[in-house]
Amino acid sequence: MRKIATFISASLLVIACGLEETRVGDHSNPDGIWTGPPQNQYGQVSYVTVVDYPDGYDWRSDPGGTEAACSLAVFADGVPVLRVPVGESHQTSADPQRHRVIGGHLYTDWTDGTVTVIKKDGRELFRYEAPETVARMLVQEGVVHTLNISTGGGFVYRVDGKEVLRRDDAILFGHLDICEGRVCFCFSRSVKEASGVVERYYSVCDGTVEMLELNGLVHDMRHYDDGLYALVSKSEGLMPMLVRGSMEERPGIFLSGEVTNAEFLGRGCLCVSVRCILYPDSSLVTALWYGGDMWRRSPKGVTAVAASASRNGMCMLCNPRGTEAGVICVDTETYEMPAGYSIRGYNPVAYGENGAVAGLSSDSGGPPAIWMNGNVNVLNINGYISGVSLSDDVSR
Repeated sequence: MRKIATFISASLLVIACGLEETRVGDHSNPDGIWTGPPQNQYGQVSYVTVVDYPDGYDWRSDPGGTEAACSLAVFADGVPVLRVPVGESHQTSADPQRHRVIGGHLYTDWTDGTVTVIKKDGRELFRYEAPETVARMLVQEGVVHTLNISTGGGFVYRVDGKEVLRRDDAILFGHLDICEGRVCFCFSRSVKEASGVVERYYSVCDGTVEMLELNGLVHDMRHYDDGLYALVSKSEGLMPMLVRGSMEERPGIFLSGEVTNAEFLGRGCLCVSVRCILYPDSSLVTALWYGGDMWRRSPKGVTAVAASASRNGMCMLCNPRGTEAGVICVDTETYEMPAGYSIRGYNPVAYGENGAVAGLSSDSGGPPAIWMNGNVNVLNINGYISGVSLSDDVSR
């Protein structure tokens, strides 16, 4: 699918430190940025970003953080390490799609409709005279690569803010990856030909564009170290084939139904996510395929709102429906989502060396929680979790 056009443990551990001490730092720092204790330098670290509001404020009425003096807070393995203020005067947005943690640093993008500002840990890196939204960001040896959506349509590829490639009539596939040392992504265009309008597909590596020959309905394309892969259905509704060059393989997902979308998923692994309308009762499910005969589907009638995969495994999150609790599916295990919690944010789950990490937000406006391998840590702050990432992530 084009991503861009697109069980609770026996006890709840409350993190008492919260962000109360971060507010003390605001009085001595004129720009309002607070930096916490040194981060763990050993092993993989999980990062959680939170949109933090003043005590007593009902953040559910203002999820964009436009009415209250809120902040973006970053937790590393459950410990607060950074806080930056949000708002027009700070040129920082609370929109979950406009902030992400990459390599342990918080990167934000903000626009006033004229200029776009990119910041790292609350401090400006660069700006450019164009109103754009960062769809994907990749940081390689300190160089910031961005795939941006422009207000007039199409996309712009920038390196440290400088325009490298622009296509005003194109649609991006939602990946920006390093492959064999090159920064790569894919896009499509509708082209008028004598036979009518046809869809053309393109690969870009280090700014060089190559047109591809693909026949059928292309759901997604992505570069991996061993080549470019595509998910292609011969016709609408059919289970897609995994295509690499002349090689074709059917993902080992055994469902009888109509496929509505499919996409590549994960980091450092080849994982496919498929959403399907099952026959004969038209119930919806999401299925993840991890290669070979390794696959997993969501409970019948429930589709995943978020999913993640890595070399360590795969997981997906399904929000509550009515009186039914949400579920967290991790490999072959299924956990019930803690009562009163659901998923918000843009990238609320990651699967790392230490297991699956999910960010849960309170439906009643209470404090959010970090779920990890069946254990729940409630954060002592007022707000919601906007994203989850890992210390070795280079792209979000």
